[in-house]
Amino acid sequence: MNRIIKYNSIQSGVFDSRKNLIDIDIPNNNKQHNFKNSYVNLRGNISTTDTIPRPYGKAVYNYNFCWTSENGDASNYYMPNEAIIKNVRLTCDNYGVLEDTRRSDIIRTQLSKFTNSDDDIYGQNYRDLNQVKTQGDLKVDLGLDMKKEGSTFSSYKDVSVQIPLHKFLELGNMENFPTDKLGNTRLHMELNLDKIKLNQYQKINDEFGNPEYLLFNNVATLGDVEELTVTHKFSDLKHSPYFVGQLLMFSATKAGGTLIEVERLIINITYVNQTVTLTLDSPIATLVGVETLTLVGCIPVEFGGGAVEWNQCELVVEENADLVMMDELQYATFKNEEDNGNGLQNFSRQYNVEPECFNLFVCLPDQTDGDLWSINNNNALQRQYLNYRLRSDNVDLTDRDIVPDDPLYYDRVAMTLLNGNMPLKSLNRFILSINNGYDTRYGDSAGRLNMFIGNPLPMTPNNKLVQITIKCNTAAGVNEGVNSLQLYKQVFKSIKL
Repeated sequence: MNRIIKYNSIQSGVFDSRKNLIDIDIPNNNKQHNFKNSYVNLRGNISTTDTIPRPYGKAVYNYNFCWTSENGDASNYYMPNEAIIKNVRLTCDNYGVLEDTRRSDIIRTQLSKFTNSDDDIYGQNYRDLNQVKTQGDLKVDLGLDMKKEGSTFSSYKDVSVQIPLHKFLELGNMENFPTDKLGNTRLHMELNLDKIKLNQYQKINDEFGNPEYLLFNNVATLGDVEELTVTHKFSDLKHSPYFVGQLLMFSATKAGGTLIEVERLIINITYVNQTVTLTLDSPIATLVGVETLTLVGCIPVEFGGGAVEWNQCELVVEENADLVMMDELQYATFKNEEDNGNGLQNFSRQYNVEPECFNLFVCLPDQTDGDLWSINNNNALQRQYLNYRLRSDNVDLTDRDIVPDDPLYYDRVAMTLLNGNMPLKSLNRFILSINNGYDTRYGDSAGRLNMFIGNPLPMTPNNKLVQITIKCNTAAGVNEGVNSLQLYKQVFKSIKL
């Protein structure tokens, strides 16, 4: 019978932007492992602070993990879990380096755009660090135990981020990884913990699903007003944006036009006949005589700050009960070469590529958008990159320039992924947004697209020269030309065991 084993990292937590190197050893115990069902598990604790102390207790806030750009701004684009791993290296005692990919985060993020369907993304929302909105335009990130009914306070639980091995290692697709032949194996990773920030979610009205959810019934009952009933009827409690322990700014108009604005904590929620009623930690007003409260509503309150402390990293592997006889290990992996175009508007440069390389990917990471995506504008007049073309040993790989979104462009996408034995599940050009509404999740004000450059290459007896030509839009203020450039060479490897 197969069994699940956990191997802790050699380094102990806390992990942060300065302590971000992690090594995990898989000992040689004459067993084989199912890497396809294995994953790296990164654990952390969430903490938030109030702007001022609360008499009833500390407030609980909904939060959002965001990828940040070079200038520290939060990106609105979806980040798969594998983007957390910046560089990765897999070695073994008997055969040395098995895989070694620098800037694995960029190529894996861009490949995820094509190898995951919408159903795949929403199906793995339970383990994604970067949550996307569901049809109710609400979301709850990892680690928040949100109580939407009763008097039990919501709380922060340990965050557990699962990163499947097959998402960042080509050998991660093996169902019988032969540690019995390879010997002791070590997984080395450098993490992008400096890029991951904790921001407050539900800090603006648009993040509550619907503006109608923030309105309450008028109150005419005399005495202290500690209960408010939401005007909107919820067919399912999961659509309600309220939770116990939530801090909100309530406003209302009292008799004579007096405006009331007070911060209150929700200490109890009831849900009866599609009606949500909130009980607050203290009255928002006291009514006497014929006084009433009208125009009752609420707005969010921002927290003082939030942080995540990553304190543990482990590898969870499935150990196979039976051995499969193997005398050779064949697989593909990525090699990375980094360059800079120095802002050239008409970029053309040759690169030396290994004989065993059979696929070439070119990424143009945009630092203003988090350094993960190759951004190209959907507006033809504002498009940064107009076309590109590849040559291998002075032979054109296409009979004409490849223009983004033309049929030849999609032909290259499909051909390259098929040649790399990767599934093609989506040809959606737009990058998924984490904060846009469900209906607009693939559109933003800039209408930005992911730019794919890739092509199969023939395997040759000697190194080959590949020329990359990229033509940029020279209109003023559109593009600074080609700057950061990442080449990913998918190579074939074979090891006699």
